[in-house]
Amino acid sequence: IIAKKLDRKLIIKDFNDFSAIFPAMETETIDIGISGITITPDRKEIVDFSNPYYTSAQAILTVKNSKFKHFGNVTTNDFEGMNVGYQDLTTSQTWIKTNLNNINFNNETFGDFSYGIQALRLGTIDVIILDEPVANAFIKKYNDLLIVDTIKTNESYGIIVKLNDPNHLLPEINNLLKEIKNNGEYDKLIKKHFGGELTWAN
Repeated sequence: IIAKKLDRKLIIKDFNDFSAIFPAMETETIDIGISGITITPDRKEIVDFSNPYYTSAQAILTVKNSKFKHFGNVTTNDFEGMNVGYQDLTTSQTWIKTNLNNINFNNETFGDFSYGIQALRLGTIDVIILDEPVANAFIKKYNDLLIVDTIKTNESYGIIVKLNDPNHLLPEINNLLKEIKNNGEYDKLIKKHFGGELTWAN
């Protein structure tokens, strides 16, 4: 939709390593990034964000024979002694460092989710903290995984462009976001790509 609105040819570049998106933006390997990227003060120093388009949470993803004691009411103590996985340089990592700093657990970091999910299913990782929409996609794909709880972080996703928007993309992107919210296209896209409850970020 964005490419059509901007009258541009769409070329999709898939980054398995989330942290690679930001250098690619700096070198103009990509024009925009739209990959569940949470708006944070640190990221605003290296890229520019559109208006927020989705409010997300973090999810606690594990296997169905999990060691967790409390399903649906997980506390930080439930992570004691576990191998906790997360993707590098994400808000999942930020939450873990902020909230589990007094807990005895093992960090298991990865750049590509395919490695993390494989490790979780093989039992070398006990749990992964990740964005809720991504977790929902994985439990639909693998029937041995489940979400034991969600963490209400109220993160807002935004579309990124190069810092200072040298190609003047943000005004058109923001106008498009407003347009699809008003005409109902937004709801259809969220149901298709994210699933679950619709939450438009304010």
